[in-house]
Amino acid sequence: MTSNWDEVQKDTLSILADPDNWGQYGCGELLHVLFPGLIIYATTNNEKMVGSLMAMYQTAMQICPVPERRNFYTELKNVVIDIPPAPNVFMPFLLVESDRPIVAEATIDFAMMAGRVEDGLIPVEQLFGFLSDGLAANPGALYGGLIFLGDPRVVRIIWGYRYQLSDEEISEAARSRTVYPTVDAFDFWLRWAEDLATQGETESGRFGSVVSAMAMIIRDDSVNSFSKANRRFGYVHSKDKAVIEMETFETYTRKEYGGSILDRLYALERVEAPPKLTSDVILRFGYEPKAPFSQQYRDAYDAQ
Repeated sequence: MTSNWDEVQKDTLSILADPDNWGQYGCGELLHVLFPGLIIYATTNNEKMVGSLMAMYQTAMQICPVPERRNFYTELKNVVIDIPPAPNVFMPFLLVESDRPIVAEATIDFAMMAGRVEDGLIPVEQLFGFLSDGLAANPGALYGGLIFLGDPRVVRIIWGYRYQLSDEEISEAARSRTVYPTVDAFDFWLRWAEDLATQGETESGRFGSVVSAMAMIIRDDSVNSFSKANRRFGYVHSKDKAVIEMETFETYTRKEYGGSILDRLYALERVEAPPKLTSDVILRFGYEPKAPFSQQYRDAYDAQ
């Protein structure tokens, strides 16, 4: 392809329109077409391109290893962050991609880049629509991304949908954690665990996944505090450069937040079957578990 953007667009659209010849391309060549193709779609919102882009990305997934797809996503994101608005560029990663980290990250990026700050929760409602309409290839990761946005308004929208997820999808959601823990995200998992305990499901796989979500958050040594905050959806492309990503109301140290929910964690620990993962959560908040040591689960959880 030439360096002239008009020629690049022409070549890209020509290749996208000829799926019978995609089989001759290797991974790098397909991604080399998809990159400008997604930029074109993001800047023109040409709906006629959707089918071809989705199909080509599906083809690329069959031959491109996950690390290459992750690198591709990161490189594309770094470009479109300067193209307002560009949420459409995330569609293949939200709807076709199966890799959990890519889907969860694309969920958060879509929410933060789509629309304008004054649009409020519209991006989140669009994401929830993808989920509830059954459009996502990895609904668990998309759901997890929504949880880990950590916004109380989002939690209210998605709370009831947890019953629609399979055990495998819950496991995917639990592993879709973020490096910015909030009170509402952690409390989402805690309330869910309490709900399952009330239903007598403490020995179920889904209960284990929900408690493991809490464990993975608190086992991250970089997590020193928990905040109550609202996301500023669309802040990335706000004309007001004073607009920040989060509006934080309260911040608690790890020990303070753990202390505020300690009685609830002890109640879960009592009913959880051994080995009790809740014991490890309590310990990492800086408190002593009450379960006998022989019943406690303290080994590191494989979050990969």
